[in-house]
Amino acid sequence: MKIRDAVEKRCSKCNSHIKTITPEVFGCDECQKEIDLQDDKYGNRISPHLDITIFYANRESDGNTSYHTFCSWKCCFRFLLKLKTRTDIDFISLPYLSWERDIKDEYVGDFFKLLEVSQCQT
Repeated sequence: MKIRDAVEKRCSKCNSHIKTITPEVFGCDECQKEIDLQDDKYGNRISPHLDITIFYANRESDGNTSYHTFCSWKCCFRFLLKLKTRTDIDFISLPYLSWERDIKDEYVGDFFKLLEVSQCQT
């Protein structure tokens, strides 16, 4: 989710782009926490985040998929719970499960804890 548009300096005569003063800012689709979607020079994520893709049943239209980014499994689950009554969704591509403990809020243990909590609530 885009939180803030980029601020650009433009030519006063032709309105062409001169330089970007501040880049656009993206964040979690659920809590709007700022997320840096850029990778470092080694191809690693700067900010950990989880991505899901929703594929809709009506594949003939241009709007047949939507992409969402989350800061944690908790936000991802909150968002997915809002979709449980939707009938126009064909399938959802969930984030990968990471066994790396140093990735805060993306660790597979966080995923399983949320499953246990949701199972207890039903």
